[in-house]
Parts: sequence; structure tokens; C-alpha cells
Amino acid sequence: MKPNPPMYETLRDFYKWLMLDCCMIKDKSGTPIPLHPTAGQLLFLKALLKQAKAEKPLRVIVLKARQVGLSTMCLALFSYLCMKKENMGALTVMHNAADGAEMFQAAHYMSEQSGFRSDSRTNRIQYTSGSQYRVATASGKWTASGSTLAYVHYSEAAKYPIEEGLKNIESITNTMPTTPESIIIFESTSIGRDPCFWPKWELSQEKDSIYEGVFIPWYLDSEYVLDTEPLEHTIEEKVLVQTAKRHKIKLNDNALAWRRYKISEAVTPESFMRDYPSTPAEAIVSSSGLVYPEMSLCLIDEMPEGHENWDRIGGIDPAHDPDSTAIVTGKYYDRILYIYDVYRDKGRLIKDHAKYMCNHCTYYIDHSASTFAAELRSKFTRTNGIKIVKVSHKRTGPENLSVPGEIEAVKKLMKEGRLKILRSCSEILIEESEGYVYKANENYPDKSKRSSSGSHFDALDSLRYLVLGLKSFENPTEVFPASARPSKRLIY
Repeated sequence: MKPNPPMYETLRDFYKWLMLDCCMIKDKSGTPIPLHPTAGQLLFLKALLKQAKAEKPLRVIVLKARQVGLSTMCLALFSYLCMKKENMGALTVMHNAADGAEMFQAAHYMSEQSGFRSDSRTNRIQYTSGSQYRVATASGKWTASGSTLAYVHYSEAAKYPIEEGLKNIESITNTMPTTPESIIIFESTSIGRDPCFWPKWELSQEKDSIYEGVFIPWYLDSEYVLDTEPLEHTIEEKVLVQTAKRHKIKLNDNALAWRRYKISEAVTPESFMRDYPSTPAEAIVSSSGLVYPEMSLCLIDEMPEGHENWDRIGGIDPAHDPDSTAIVTGKYYDRILYIYDVYRDKGRLIKDHAKYMCNHCTYYIDHSASTFAAELRSKFTRTNGIKIVKVSHKRTGPENLSVPGEIEAVKKLMKEGRLKILRSCSEILIEESEGYVYKANENYPDKSKRSSSGSHFDALDSLRYLVLGLKSFENPTEVFPASARPSKRLIY
């Protein structure tokens, strides 16, 4: 029988060391206690063991809720490795000096209480094994010196200052060996699509990524509970209970009561989701400044039964160079809009785009699309059952002042649970929504930005035109304010 890889055995020994109460830390009150791994910390350790078993370099990205003890767990692991391994180097990169000082003091206490003599300097601990542990800040300068750097922990990486953070991540990571004994850990609570952490998290979700992605939701922590009488669950809570069940966690009313209480004292529900996400999608939903933070919560896996005979409605945003043409098609039934097809492309003839329009559908199109509409007339006849309706907006000055009201119409549908997007066609809308932000201190989208794929949010504009078209299906005062209502001119 083939023996286990050395790093795999080392990690198993580390776990035994913890369970024998050999690792001492201080709790929030300053009382010395042994470190007993929590469910979230064990999930992280399991990811390390998986890579070690495969004899790969250990590369883990952890997206997490607040205060799940990941920094403490990484510190314990690095301290153990420095105690046991000779002439190795470990580094933790913190986002600010205050947290760095606290981490360093915790490392010094841990090594002393565990029975290993150490020489403590300003930001470095020298172990009797000849190994070193250091703490640095993301905004500071780091230079390789002394022992070989083998273990790196980027703590709260999403909060790093962008320019210095990216530069230091590149500089440090480039010095790392690619042996199965090396470890790189990124962990953070999300603040949205930051440049230092989020791209690494997305990379970890790809099939052949060298990084193992680990998500630690708030409900894995058994401390997040509040005494309560039996609760009547909301639809959102019912979904959350099922999500927790997939993690083999029984989410009881005490945990849900804690969640309700924390949301009530938070500035906004989005700020709670940022600090205590239940899913990776919630972590990005909470990103400050997003125009449509709720987009990823609208996804469904399949269309309801009987949808074949429902009214078809769509939106078109024709290309204005260098943008793309986008077509969003949905069905409307019982005051709920279901999106089942999304198309976006550029550099093609209008007739090529038109192939992605559905028969027997009413499409609402940007008011400036006269050329596009004219060619559509030459392409389609009434026998296709397609109608093209131009929507126009009240415009004053350089910007379209009705856009904020139109956006609120879309957001209203989302918040009321009346916008559903088929998951199989959602990629473009989700990708655009994750980069669609408001201008600083304004209630207007920043159109100078582009999505991660370079799109100018064309599919989102198509969705907005589609929602304006709901005037044909229900009382517009129930959907959007008067300032946002479209005037329309029927092309067919």
C-alpha cells in the first residue's frame, strides 16, 4: 500500500495536535483556552488535506462570513509548521498595521504557550527549529530574507489597498516554491468585486484551477443563535434552510432569530449579507454601489409548467459602436416576468442579430433605433407575430433623467420577487450586473465603466426596455413612477 504523502501526514498530525489541546489561544475576554476547530475551520483543513493527498502545492481561497476564526486557524497551522520544520519561512499579510500587531502578539503567545522557545522581534518570531514567522501589512514593503518562504497567508485580502496590495501579492507569490510542501492561502470577507481577492475566488471556481475554493457561511458557527419562540419562516428563510441542509447543517429557529435580529440592527440588509453571507452569491450581492445587487437572487432552474402559452415580451438594445446588440426575451404571467433567453454580440449584421428574436413576441426597443427597426421591417412580416415598439424617455441635458426611475422599476420587480431569470441564460445578465455601479454620490449609473467582459451593460439596458414595456400588460402605476413611464410608437 502506497504511503500517504509527507504533507498529508503533517496536516493529520497538526489536527491531532489541536485535538490534544496543545494549541493555546486567548478568547475575546482574554482568557487562555485551547483551540478546538469549528465546523468552518475544519472545512478549510479538509481542502488542504485534499490537495496534500494529491501531492499538489497547497493553494486555497476562502470566502467567508465575519469572525469564523480563519486567521486564527492559519496562524495555528503556520506556528505548528515553524515549530516542526527546520529553516522554513511563514508570512501573514494583514490589511492594516493594527490587525498586524494583534496577529503578531497572538503568534508569540501561541508559540510560548505551546512549549516552544522563540525569539520575538518587532515583526518576526524566530523558532528553535530555525524557522521564522513574520507579519507584514499589504501597504508595506516586503523583502525576502533569512529562511526560505514556504507558507503565505493573505488575510482579509479584499480590503488591501489596491495598488500596493496587487504589487505585494505578485511580488510575494512569485517567490513561492511550487512543491507539495508550499502553502498559499487567500481568505477574506467579501466587499464586492475587489481586484485583490475576488479574481482569485472566481479562479478557484474554474474546473482546472490550481486553487481550491472554500465558502464558509455564517450558519456554520454554532454561536450565532438567539432564544426565540417558534418562527413562521419567510420564503427567503425556507430557501436558506434548504441551502444549509445541503451543507448537512440543520438551521433552526434560534439561528434564524439571530439572523433577523442582526438584519434589523444593520444599516441595510445588504450590509448584513456582506458580513454574514449565506451563499457566495450573497457576498457579491452586498457589494456597495451596485445598481442591481439583487440580480443573482432572481435565478430559477426551470420554467414553471404551462409556460408555453404565456405572453412573450422582450427588450432590444441595438449596437452603437463599439457596443454590442443585446436581446432579452421573456414571458409574462400572473404579474411575474420570466426571462428565458439572453443574447449579446457585436460586429454582425442586423439580420444576424434578428435570428435570435422569438416569433409571436412583442419587443421594446431603444427610441434611437430607427435604422435597426427599419431593417427589422424588411426582415420580418406580420406572419411572424413579432411586434417592435419604440420606447422614448424624457431627456434634459446630456443625461437621460428618466433612467433612475426606470431602474427603480426593475429593482421593484426584483424586490417583490416578480422577476425570475432562467439560470441557463443568466450568465450575461449576472456578469453585467456585477460591474454596474452608481456614480459616486449620485443616483445615476456610471456609464463610463464596463463589465468584466468589456460590455457596456447592453443586456441590462435591454432588460430595462422590456420592463418599460410592461405598460402593455398591467397598470403602469403599479410598476414604475410616472416619470419613468414610456411613451411608445408602434412600428408594426
